[in-house]
Amino acid sequence: MPKKNGDADASLRLEFGPATNVLVGENDSGKTAVIDAIRLCLLTTAADFQRITRDDFHVGPHGRADTFTITCGFKDLTTEEQAVFLELLTTDDSGNVALYITVKAQLMDPLRPHRVSVTTRTGRNGQGPVLDGAARELLKATYLRPLRDAEAELRSGRGSRLSQILVGYPAMREQGEDDFDEESGSASTLVGILCRAERHISDNEAVKTARDDINTGYLQKFSIGSDVLRGEIGVAGDATLAHALERLELILFAGTGEWTKHGLGYNNALFMSAELLLLRNSAFAALLLIEEPEAHLNPQLQTRIMDLLRERAEAAETQAHHPSRSSSPPTAPTSPWPSRSNTSPWLRANPPSVLPQG
Repeated sequence: MPKKNGDADASLRLEFGPATNVLVGENDSGKTAVIDAIRLCLLTTAADFQRITRDDFHVGPHGRADTFTITCGFKDLTTEEQAVFLELLTTDDSGNVALYITVKAQLMDPLRPHRVSVTTRTGRNGQGPVLDGAARELLKATYLRPLRDAEAELRSGRGSRLSQILVGYPAMREQGEDDFDEESGSASTLVGILCRAERHISDNEAVKTARDDINTGYLQKFSIGSDVLRGEIGVAGDATLAHALERLELILFAGTGEWTKHGLGYNNALFMSAELLLLRNSAFAALLLIEEPEAHLNPQLQTRIMDLLRERAEAAETQAHHPSRSSSPPTAPTSPWPSRSNTSPWLRANPPSVLPQG
């Protein structure tokens, strides 16, 4: 590893095994830094954006480093996985095949914290081909961050987390077609149902009265020149699958047909269940990162979640399903992340403290 201004070799290498891995340590020992490194290298299925800034560069005895490198490697790939990532693989002198993803960051202007050059390429030293979009999607990790408001995450709204989860769910692929039949009034897809609802709402007498009152009584009086202003009341706007999914929310019912408010523990269990949809339906290399599950889960729920993850990992491995890598942060005392095959991942970061300290 390169050195900075004569500092000792500042590098860290971790090797993870299949199935569940757990990182346990004291506060500020770097556990979160490991998770952040994996997130930076592989990205996540969520829409959250993690920007590298000046604060992410290692500060040693001789000042702040201006570069760092993170490499995530995946070994013991199955034949199917090798076929998927064929052009991106690295073969060593012994004939062993591995997939390496390398992120290199360089601080461009020390006085401007967001001026950072970042490149992501394959290869042990980042000398391989650029990681293309399809491979990037397959390698994304599912990340459950700590201290989240699970109930808010599952509410409807623009860019909602639930809509992001569902848009990647295989059963939703055909739901973007508008199959609304105006003559019969039939619709079966989500977009079709949304268009049908839009039609019924626009034909509603109360809605039409309110719309006409807005337009003739107020809006048209604000028109300038030849401009004709007209408002419409509806739910769809442009009827797309994304808009349809953004109007959905996931609500917890506990044995009754009536909704009632639940505590943080069950809401987090519901949120985890939704996130695991992405993990279960990942075709290749599904990676789950869970940070501090104890933050909102009692010990009993933690145990059940651990049992479920182990069960899924063992079942997938027995059935020779596609692999998944694992990494996970500290928990108190356990923090799981499952792997579905014998794929052996490892992570190397240089320098070791280039990311926010855990």
